[in-house]
Amino acid sequence: MSRPPRARKSLFLLGTICLLSAHLGCSSTQYADKADEVVEAPDGSTPVDDLGADRWCSDFGQPGLDTTVERAWAGNMQLKAAWARLEQAEALAEIAEAPLWPTLAARAEAEYQDRQFGGAGISTSGGGPEPFWQISAAAAYEVDIWGRHRHRAKAADLEAEAAEAQARALAITLTSEVAEAWFDVIAQRERLELLEAQLKVSEDILAIIKQRLRRGLAGALDAAQQEANVESLRGQVSEARGLLETSQNRLAVLVGEPPEGEDFVDAATLPAVEPIADAGVPANLLERRPDVRASYLLLEAADERTAAAVADRLPRLQLTASIGFQAEQLAKLFEQLFWSIGAGISQSLFEGGRLRAEVEFSEAVAKEQLYLYADTLLEAMREVRDALVLEANQRERIESLRRELDIAESVVDLARKRYSTGAVEYLRVLTGLQELQQVQRALITARRQQLSNRISLCRALGGSWVEDVEPSIQPDD
Repeated sequence: MSRPPRARKSLFLLGTICLLSAHLGCSSTQYADKADEVVEAPDGSTPVDDLGADRWCSDFGQPGLDTTVERAWAGNMQLKAAWARLEQAEALAEIAEAPLWPTLAARAEAEYQDRQFGGAGISTSGGGPEPFWQISAAAAYEVDIWGRHRHRAKAADLEAEAAEAQARALAITLTSEVAEAWFDVIAQRERLELLEAQLKVSEDILAIIKQRLRRGLAGALDAAQQEANVESLRGQVSEARGLLETSQNRLAVLVGEPPEGEDFVDAATLPAVEPIADAGVPANLLERRPDVRASYLLLEAADERTAAAVADRLPRLQLTASIGFQAEQLAKLFEQLFWSIGAGISQSLFEGGRLRAEVEFSEAVAKEQLYLYADTLLEAMREVRDALVLEANQRERIESLRRELDIAESVVDLARKRYSTGAVEYLRVLTGLQELQQVQRALITARRQQLSNRISLCRALGGSWVEDVEPSIQPDD
């Protein structure tokens, strides 16, 4: 059966408008495709096998640390906030998908009508206003010809994926911070223990000097110099106690607990750090680092929003349908059926350049996100490279300090023997003792820094283990 002439003309007009709009432009620049042109991802290195991607590389032989990390995953407030942001992004994605579906609405109406002739004021019923009853259902659907809603829904999905990746990136950062705080507590304990031992040695030496002073074998200057050294150590002991407590407070907050003096750390000494091979920047850094992945997802989302902005400039096709019943008497409501079905097309002709500016704005956002992604990737590569360099250099530093410690101990022993025979002044002994104590403290600091470098390397490498971190909040929290 052929279509009526009016219907054929309408279809012809619709097709002409659509083809003309498509010719005017319904494509946009995909900046995600330009990412490799801006910055090249690492491609020549293999992953660092010693620090497996499937587990957190904090295998320092301290089970208490792993337990504390898990407590932080469950209790840290910043991480909970990140999971809440993920819930927000997922809800926005659901909202963005809604226009892809038809809208349905039902309506029931009851009213009184006073129908009259023209302006004469004569009622047709002769009895005043009459009741009128109606129930109906209506449906509307916008045919997404150019993908306007589809692009926005895809962008929202990508932004939700990015929010999840950002939460997992925060989990890596949190794990690193917990490990840093854990080893800070241990280092402060070692430092406090060392300072107390050094104070005891210095006090014993001061007592000996005072005995020699009473016997006329030492001068008052020797005693005064040693007393100054003792007071300096007492001040450092007091400072170390304060730093120990603040480190414990920091660890408590990281696991989501009030800083009330709870002792989370059950280890007494800093662990040894096994050497690893410098394998360079992993080729799969994009997969291992959720922050890099999140940045790329946001770049793809920006492209989708640009495509949606372009589609906003093109015609829109709306389909509508309704069906219902109406009557002047409620008992006869279902005897009179009415329905309608229709289609409409609309096209903006002039809006002061708003739609064009929205396309330009969206493209500028995508371009910005391209450079942010490139910067994130470059920073990730730098962090891995820096951590590997510092790892090697710090090992040499510790070996040098240990050799220096052996020499300083020999110097102090020799100076004390020569002082006891009167061959040298006490200043030589004091200088050697201070240098020895300084090297002992420097060695603790260097060992702590070595652990920090390893933690930085773990953080820089990322890993698939972070995918196992479960959200720490529930929808009804």
